[in-house]
Amino acid sequence: MTSRRVRTLLLLIILGIPVLLYLFLQGFGDNQYQVPVLHEQGFAVLQEGCEDMPAPQAIDQFIHQGPCQRWHCDYLHGKLVLFNFQLSGCGPDYLSEVARVCNQYHSSSKFMAVTIGMDSLTRDTEVVRQISQYTIDNKRWLWWSFDEVVFDLAACGFNLELDCSLAAKSVLIDSMNRIRGYYDLADPQELDRLNTEIAILNQENQQ
Repeated sequence: MTSRRVRTLLLLIILGIPVLLYLFLQGFGDNQYQVPVLHEQGFAVLQEGCEDMPAPQAIDQFIHQGPCQRWHCDYLHGKLVLFNFQLSGCGPDYLSEVARVCNQYHSSSKFMAVTIGMDSLTRDTEVVRQISQYTIDNKRWLWWSFDEVVFDLAACGFNLELDCSLAAKSVLIDSMNRIRGYYDLADPQELDRLNTEIAILNQENQQ
């Protein structure tokens, strides 16, 4: 029982750090921490094949039009959305890291996560099972199975290279479909930054 209480206390402390950091930074007036908008005017260098679909147009086009509707993309409108990518044969899947973020913000109606299958070998049923196992509320965490149009979102919308390094990458977009951050899910410090920036943007989104 004592061990369980200790683990619970440690978990509460860890989950509370981003919120406390945000409140701390808010108290310093001109030194407030702000999450920048990235690539608002597009990318300086485009991935191959993206010349006709640069960001941010590619993100808007993907979420509001075409095949994305079969994944109920209307769920994403007006929300912070964390995207990550599932590739077969590319090492760890980082679903547990995404789950921790989802569970921390499961009570927020303005945050969602989306895991995208980037190849046809990804086992849909296994990923869905893991998502259901990991997360408190799987309505806040969607699984999009493989479709060729997801390459346009990853390469043209987010300007990511389509190789195994993608498996550890995540991208945060805001309620206006603007990129607010790129994160390495394999790096604990990056996960801390992700949690802090979600807390800040989530607070802004509630105002």
